[in-house]
Amino acid sequence: MRTALDPDDEPEDGGQHRRRRFLALVPIQFVALLFYVWTGTTEKVNPYATGSLAKLPDAYNSLTNAFLKGHLSLLDRPPVGFTSLKDPYDPAQNAFWSGLYHDLAYYKGRLYLSWGPTPVVTLLMPWRLLHHGSLPVNVGVVIYCCVGLVACVALLCVLVDRYLPNTKTWQLAFATAALALCNVAPFLLRRPDVYELAISSAYCFTMLGGYLLASGGLVRPLRRWRLAAGSLSIGLAIGGRPDLIFEGLFLVALLVYLVRRDHPGRTATYRCAGLLLGPFSVILVLLALYNYGRFGSPLQNGATYALGAVEMTKVPMYQAKTLVPNLYYYVVAPVRWTYAFPYIALPPPPAYPWPVASFYHGEMTGGLLTTTPIILASIPAIALFARRGLRELRRVLLAILGVGVLTLLFLTVVLPGTTMRYETDDATFFLLPALIGWLALSSGRGRRVIAILGAAVILYGCFIGTAISFSGYFDGLRTEHPGSYWALARLTSPLPTVAAMIAGHPVVARAFPAGATTNGTEDTYQLDKDQFGIGVARVELDIISPSNGHWSLAPTFSRSDDAGSHRVSIAVELDDGSAYQVEVNRTPTAIPLMLHRGLNRVEMHATNGKPHQIPTTVLVSVQGLRLVKSR
Repeated sequence: MRTALDPDDEPEDGGQHRRRRFLALVPIQFVALLFYVWTGTTEKVNPYATGSLAKLPDAYNSLTNAFLKGHLSLLDRPPVGFTSLKDPYDPAQNAFWSGLYHDLAYYKGRLYLSWGPTPVVTLLMPWRLLHHGSLPVNVGVVIYCCVGLVACVALLCVLVDRYLPNTKTWQLAFATAALALCNVAPFLLRRPDVYELAISSAYCFTMLGGYLLASGGLVRPLRRWRLAAGSLSIGLAIGGRPDLIFEGLFLVALLVYLVRRDHPGRTATYRCAGLLLGPFSVILVLLALYNYGRFGSPLQNGATYALGAVEMTKVPMYQAKTLVPNLYYYVVAPVRWTYAFPYIALPPPPAYPWPVASFYHGEMTGGLLTTTPIILASIPAIALFARRGLRELRRVLLAILGVGVLTLLFLTVVLPGTTMRYETDDATFFLLPALIGWLALSSGRGRRVIAILGAAVILYGCFIGTAISFSGYFDGLRTEHPGSYWALARLTSPLPTVAAMIAGHPVVARAFPAGATTNGTEDTYQLDKDQFGIGVARVELDIISPSNGHWSLAPTFSRSDDAGSHRVSIAVELDDGSAYQVEVNRTPTAIPLMLHRGLNRVEMHATNGKPHQIPTTVLVSVQGLRLVKSR
């Protein structure tokens, strides 16, 4: 029988066992890929249109046009009104053009992309050359995420077949689900924009490079073309995300491993080094020349010259003082459970609890340990491998973890802030060793308990990864596909209903402008303390009730000073079709509600009899949302 201590021996039925296990994983991957495709279809136009229907105005397709005409900058030049500004990077001066040129780099009268060129040379340009028109950006993100997932699962299988051949198929299935849902890719796909295209391309080539290097270098005889292709893939990953430069250490580590294992002669060593380091080095040189041709420096990618809400030329970068707050968000920032679908919200809020620099700005970011706690399994597993004689596997996983740590630390100092999408760069570097560690721990003492506990933790991480994919940055599913969103909300409403039954009273789960874009699910936080105004625009309240009954929104509604001299009323519409009005005076007024068990959607707006009232005018002031039992 094959043992983990003898990874190069091939069991008699090893090939059949691998094929059976691979076939068992196909349905899971297929469902995951369908989920990726479904999640990525968030555009209002046909997301898979081609030809004349695919003229989506995006920066990467504009760069493709430029490349095809031999230019490094975008073909469209900014108008004289912009170029004549005293300081075109000052948001106060460029506000008129900020929507058109947001996050593009402006340098010496031309516009550039600060994001890497990998999506252009590997996908958009080939697509264009095949006469298919411009490729919609969301389709590109879907393609990269799907290919990356398949390559990542293949890498897992290579490592498991070599070092842990007795792994149970059901455990490998759980690990596959984790790689699909806990890698931040579903979150990227909810808002598949130009940012996500660069990140997903880097993820794709990182996983593809890892698979090619492992399947080509950890076996005998060497598969040299895979080593070269793996080196090229790692270089292309850096062309998508420069912070992945530390992946070059994989190539060096594999070269050292092969020299120590096979003891080749000098000529063979040089040949192997050429295969592993040559394509990677060529890509780095081309990227350096690309940057030099644009900005006069091989290390300048244009981020310093980006146009946006802040003046990037004055934002301190590579600051050690951002290390601790950034680590807080990227590693331990807690997810927040809510009563509103999808029941998970990413921080902030809550925000980093200590003071930060004035230039610090954090977007929604959940900590790796709180969103994917199975990552903790890598710690005891590394120690276990040394005792079981799996030192080679230990070195492989340490290399993966080491690159993940370096990438994470680089992200914490390069920018004064965090954002969830950047976790795609390093999440799998922590996830993959953890899953292999769980598989190894499940084969020792207490294996059943460890296997079950690990499976439960993986399910938790998969739930978190799926939930945040429904909301994304701007609650995209609700705004673009409200039918699907509310169908899922009602299907899963028994979950918060049980929680409300335990609490013993209805709960206001969410308050937001009806049908409008919101920032994730931050409007589910401390609603009993919120202060806001209601005008003629509709506001929706989602209320979870444990039973049918009469309740009232506590008397915190009062007439605003801007309401004028007319009578002011709140028009209330419930999802059961009932509607009525409640007059609001200067004294606090209660709003009666008839609630039914489960999810209640309540829409309201204010009116003072003026037919052409400005939507932003506040007619009713609200001092917190609280429910009290009607008498």
